[in-house]
Amino acid sequence: MAPATVNRNLARLKHLFNTAIKWGYLYENPAQPVKLLRENNRRLRYLTKDEIDHLMTVSSQHLKPILVMAINTGMRRGEIFNLQWNHVNLKNRIIEVADSKNGDRRFT
Repeated sequence: MAPATVNRNLARLKHLFNTAIKWGYLYENPAQPVKLLRENNRRLRYLTKDEIDHLMTVSSQHLKPILVMAINTGMRRGEIFNLQWNHVNLKNRIIEVADSKNGDRRFT
């Protein structure tokens, strides 16, 4: 079961116990201390070749190198803007990201 499904079922169960308390059938909610699971509702979506071509066509000249970097590495805006030359190893074609959001520090 997905975490979202578990959370919906747990919320429903907690509500039922709270209603039972309100109606006088229970004194406490046994599901109260149970914590909801962490949900990851993000979708992973890639730009199509046509979308990339269109983006490059309509973008201003100074944004194109940034877009090429983002498209080819998957780096986030902040990771690109915080990039320094000592993070780049041209010989081995590696970029090291200092504070990556997902914990992966290298892009090739």
